[in-house]
Amino acid sequence: MSEQQQNPEPLDYHKPDPSEQRMAIQALIGCIVGALIVGGCAFAAGFSGFLTTYAHQASPWPGLVVFCAIILTGIGAVVFWAIRARRSQRWRGFVIGLWIGLGVGLLGAGICFGVGLR
Repeated sequence: MSEQQQNPEPLDYHKPDPSEQRMAIQALIGCIVGALIVGGCAFAAGFSGFLTTYAHQASPWPGLVVFCAIILTGIGAVVFWAIRARRSQRWRGFVIGLWIGLGVGLLGAGICFGVGLR
């Protein structure tokens, strides 16, 4: 056997991984974007839910519907964007940051509404 057959080189069919610095910057930007979307929707949902419920003091259901619709839209937008961008190797760090930002935004919204309910 020849030397080349004993030590074959691996075939590189995929693009090289992005640099660690680029991935870190993308992850930071993705985290900020995800947290801002979820946090902004949580604020808008709380404000809109309050206005809707305050206007219809007899029934809290319109406020609850508005609140849930806005929250689910924000969460759904971040999840949809993260799943869609997952396919691209170029945006790998951004996707990681979006998932982290989703968690950070939900944590902040949960703490905010938890304190508000006390």
